[in-house]
Parts: sequence; structure tokens; C-alpha cells
Amino acid sequence: MAGRNFRVAKLLGALVLISLCTPALGDTESDWIELREGYREKIIGARVDRINNVKGEDGNNDKQITIAIPREAIEDTDGIHEIVVVGKAPKQEDKPVTLEIHHEWADDYDNDYYGLILTIGDFTELPIRLYFKGDTEAP
Repeated sequence: MAGRNFRVAKLLGALVLISLCTPALGDTESDWIELREGYREKIIGARVDRINNVKGEDGNNDKQITIAIPREAIEDTDGIHEIVVVGKAPKQEDKPVTLEIHHEWADDYDNDYYGLILTIGDFTELPIRLYFKGDTEAP
């Protein structure tokens, strides 16, 4: 019985350690973001500031989207090692869309916001969701 209690206590200790480390990993996600200037999503407060036409590397017309990310939503952009951009699934009868996306952080954007600049090839009007992935190793 004492051995079983020790294993349970050890398992509970591991679960507590995992739960304490998980928030520190820095993963954040947005709500669906409509790709129109002025749109603000509700989870982290990301706001679409600008949508510009730019010439892509392949000569096609791309869209450059500047999204203001509140500093309170992300501690530091240096801790973000991956940004995953997901497009909302189109209707069943529509052809699936694969987006070619490049991102960069604006060097000097606004006091209370980081500037995330997305360049999207074959622009679509479908909403997107952002996932910011931090360090995956426990501190």
C-alpha cells in the first residue's frame, strides 16, 4: 500500500510540475481575424491596421497585411519561435486553399503594440487565426 501511495504522490507531483511550466511556454493564439482594415479580434486584441498590394518574388500580386499585436498579449517577440497562420476552411464546394505566407516583425511600430507584417500570396478573403509558439522546453 505504501508503494502505491508513493507512486500516486510521484505522479501528482509530476502533474503539478507540468501545469506550472505550461503557462511559461509562451503559446498564444488569436481568434479568427477578418482580413479587412480596422478589424479587431476579441481574444488578444489583434487589429488589422493596413492591407497593401505588393509585387511578390514570383511577379504575382501579393497582399501585405500589417497586424497590431498588443504588447500585453505577448511578452517579447524574441520568445516567439514560430508563428502558425491558419486560414478558415472554405465551404465544402470550394477548392481547398493553401496560402504561401511570409512574416516579419516591424522594428519600431507603436508603444503599446508589436507590428506583425504578413505577406500572403494568392490572397484570399478567408479569415485567419494566428498561433504564436514559444519555447517548448521547460524553464
